[in-house]
Amino acid sequence: MHAFAKPLTIIARGAGICGGITLLALMLTTMADVVLRSTFNFAFLGVTEITELGLVIVAILGIAFCGWTEGH
Repeated sequence: MHAFAKPLTIIARGAGICGGITLLALMLTTMADVVLRSTFNFAFLGVTEITELGLVIVAILGIAFCGWTEGH
């Protein structure tokens, strides 16, 4: 098991970083949607679906990261 510890730690860290970047992208997408709706009365189409898919990615990568680093 010790032979796999370092590569799996690198993979888990990468999963955590990807999950964080995805969460940041979701925040920016939601912010853009709110600004477009309130300022220009223009809806950003598909933001609900983008958010749903993004949250699936964040949840899966977050579980992988927290499971390996015992952050739960």
